[in-house]
Amino acid sequence: MNNSHQNESFLMEVTHVFTREEAEASLEHILGHFRNDNHNFVTEEMAKSIELKHTKVLSKGYKSYLRMWANSVGDSRVLGLLEISTDDLDTYSWTEMVERPILELSSIKSEHTACKDAKSSLTEKDDLQFIECKFKLLQLHAMIEDQKQRASDSQLHLQIRLAELSEEVSVIKRDLESVKQQNAEIIELLKRVPVQEESEDPVLTRLRKDRESQPYHFRK
Repeated sequence: MNNSHQNESFLMEVTHVFTREEAEASLEHILGHFRNDNHNFVTEEMAKSIELKHTKVLSKGYKSYLRMWANSVGDSRVLGLLEISTDDLDTYSWTEMVERPILELSSIKSEHTACKDAKSSLTEKDDLQFIECKFKLLQLHAMIEDQKQRASDSQLHLQIRLAELSEEVSVIKRDLESVKQQNAEIIELLKRVPVQEESEDPVLTRLRKDRESQPYHFRK
């Protein structure tokens, strides 16, 4: 096998498992403040370390703390993660594609029957063809997984955006209620202000009284 093939790599699917204990340990710098009622000490910069794998396995209590904090500071990203982490899980697993040297293919058991049957009788030249065959299969599998991941990411972004819009609507509703309350208070104050009658000019008052005191046929 020449050096060009030795330097090549391939993508391999790897499964990860993340536990609640690991999540609590990695977020202790945040959760510790929650336990001590020091929510104000948690910053948005600190919250950038929170990922989906954390919110998936955190206990309901810690999720409640995190949701209250995110609402108070308006962190829509964390709120979006919590929206899709409603299950009470102790472990969370996911798969991803990682790059490996192509030489490792020799130790991987083929899942493709045609390649597997041919492997036992291949010469060194045919062995290279087998590796290339496996490489193409893995590339195809990686493309499929990439499309799945893109779809999953799009769904996550959509849910985060919906959470942001929901928060914006809540703010607008609160503003409208505040304006409505202020208008009601102004109207109530206006009702309490007494209406003052306009006083008549003294000269006009005297003329009116003189005229009223005259007999009717002398009035003009």
